[in-house]
Amino acid sequence: VDYSNANFGEPTVANFGFLTSLLRHLKPHIVHLNGYEGLPVWCAASALGIPVVQHIRNGDLSPFADSSISATALITVSDFLRREVLKFPIRANKVMVIRDEADTEAFNPANFNKAEARQELGIPDQLQVVLMIARAAPNKRHDLLLKAIHQIRKQFPSLQLILKSESYGDSIQREKIVRQQHELGLDDIVKWFDFVPD
Repeated sequence: VDYSNANFGEPTVANFGFLTSLLRHLKPHIVHLNGYEGLPVWCAASALGIPVVQHIRNGDLSPFADSSISATALITVSDFLRREVLKFPIRANKVMVIRDEADTEAFNPANFNKAEARQELGIPDQLQVVLMIARAAPNKRHDLLLKAIHQIRKQFPSLQLILKSESYGDSIQREKIVRQQHELGLDDIVKWFDFVPD
């Protein structure tokens, strides 16, 4: 069976069988899930008695209800998410906060020349820039940002909205965002960037 394009989150017997076989072969001491990976992973790990650590990064906790209860431990990226997760019937000592890291040297403003960056990206000096860096996904709320920009643009006539946003295969969501941009009459002030290497 070719599993190269499989979605192992789909609750199928074949996926459960494959993941059980894979975990038996790898013999991991622990399984760390960086998001909601689906029922087959949980069932396979549970059947083999392998502890599971669930990492929770976003505020939509609905997929994590069962996995939070079943997990050996949980990692959240903020105190807010920890408080939200603790609304599930779980012990407080099972949840640890580990914040996402940021390289403060690499992102030090002194390392960047704003004028050069604007020139390289084609953004005139006189424009006031709002930048959103987020993949094109419903939970990132591009829709809310576009509504806000629509409301404030008259107060800020030199406003430029920059969306640095990949679709990662979900072109439908990006199309929805672009359609809303058109409907709100924001085409003249919105600029899109895809992958930026640095």
